[in-house]
Amino acid sequence: MKSKSPSVAGVILSQMSLWGIRNIYGVAGDAIIPLLDALQHQDAIRYIAARHESAAAFMASAEGKCTSRIGACIGTSGPGLANMLNGVADAAADRVPMLVVTGQVKTDQVGTEAKQYVEQQQLISPLAVFSASLLHPDAALTVLNRAIIEAIRKQGVAHISVPKDVLALPCHGSARAPTGLLQHAYPVNLSQMDLCIDALNAARKPMVYIGQGSRNAAVPIRELAEKLSAGIIETLGAKGTIPADHELHIGGIGVGGTEESAELLKLSDCLLIIGANWYPDTYVPRETRVIKIDTAPGSIESQQDITFGLVGDAAEVVRLLIPKITHTYRSEWLNQVKETKSALMRRLDRERRPGGRTITPQALMAALETYVAPDGIIALDTGDHTIWFNRIFRAQGQSVLFSGKWRTMGFGLPGAISAKLHFPNKEVTALAGDGSFLMTSMELSTVVKYQTPIKIIVANNGTLAAEQSKMAKAGIQPYGVDLTNPDFSLLARAFGIKGIKVRHLDELEDALREAYTGEDQAVLADVHVTDSSPLT
Repeated sequence: MKSKSPSVAGVILSQMSLWGIRNIYGVAGDAIIPLLDALQHQDAIRYIAARHESAAAFMASAEGKCTSRIGACIGTSGPGLANMLNGVADAAADRVPMLVVTGQVKTDQVGTEAKQYVEQQQLISPLAVFSASLLHPDAALTVLNRAIIEAIRKQGVAHISVPKDVLALPCHGSARAPTGLLQHAYPVNLSQMDLCIDALNAARKPMVYIGQGSRNAAVPIRELAEKLSAGIIETLGAKGTIPADHELHIGGIGVGGTEESAELLKLSDCLLIIGANWYPDTYVPRETRVIKIDTAPGSIESQQDITFGLVGDAAEVVRLLIPKITHTYRSEWLNQVKETKSALMRRLDRERRPGGRTITPQALMAALETYVAPDGIIALDTGDHTIWFNRIFRAQGQSVLFSGKWRTMGFGLPGAISAKLHFPNKEVTALAGDGSFLMTSMELSTVVKYQTPIKIIVANNGTLAAEQSKMAKAGIQPYGVDLTNPDFSLLARAFGIKGIKVRHLDELEDALREAYTGEDQAVLADVHVTDSSPLT
């Protein structure tokens, strides 16, 4: 008797597992019932049932960001995909490889006015590097493999739409493991190495600007900066790569950055950019020679002020630079960088100093430093608290997970859940504002369901403070920014999570100590902070 052929859904899952996909995030829906059935009859991929499709997509995006592997999410037709689009856009904007598999109405209903039917390719096309419909079992492996290859090769979102009846059909194809070559598919181009070395050695006032792509190069970057006597400026994505107390570390740039970093950039004659997508053009003089190291040559070419570029892994390229750098005497510039660092620390110490019984955002970020593990992961949501975190929090090695270019609210909690699922032995903190937290707070249920003991810090100021501050700065009476919040500590308890309410400064240290004591339980701290903003 012949064995029964696996379904299209089963073959899809087998092939996904061979590509290294270990988790799929989603919400159940009619059009993916055959896929859910196949998921429960295999053990290579874990299915994480979120409470909303946008959160499922955030989790898949966060997985790609913190593991450098492709993330995956599934959703039903119509509203399922529509709900996923915010998380899809987050991955697309930050160039995170992600696979989105959506169910579709039955084949004989495609193109009709059937319930929950929409032309999915049109819906997702602005965000996806690849989107296709899988309409026949014989095409299952071809379409799926092409989608994954395009997602990895182009560092973006790939999507396949499969009618419900096709998912259930038998498939005679066999999943096949990839060779593995695509996992390290970025090109290497060091043809301008000698020009870069000459420019760095000739510099009198060099600076180093690091982004998220530098995280694996912390040790060689520090060695290179010390050899150059160069100040180090970071983006939010690079926070923690170089410890904040290093004498050459001058903080961030732009909103949430420091004035001191901006002043040093204006004085520099050579800027080395390592793994940063955002170019601080308004801070860099036109005559400054700019060198960029990136894995994507297009990222170098797209910035018109770049003088020379090196394409390759940050750690490998920087290690090649170090022995070629001469010990040029830059004592005057080194003293200026160190004096700037000292002045910066004194000023930020004043900002961090609490006043009265109220809790300022600065005081909260400063207090968190004591309790967040040096190797922990901080899933940062978007809002006024993001700016204060970037400005005040002195990272000592922590990794920061956040919505970079898309800057959507609601990322923090799903991102923290995803990070904890992947790194169960690491401490994971979700840091959110009250406005951003409420957008995905239903995922507290997911925290409990999958026993992810994360720490959740909600900066509760009763308003969308960033927008309020921008309105006030523009001379506009703030409008539409007031928030009506629940008691977040009681909300956490309703889900079965330990909840702590913190209203006054003298309660903060004890509350954080309690929240971070015990690694086996999830805790939410509802911290009432003032609505002051660095934007005003």
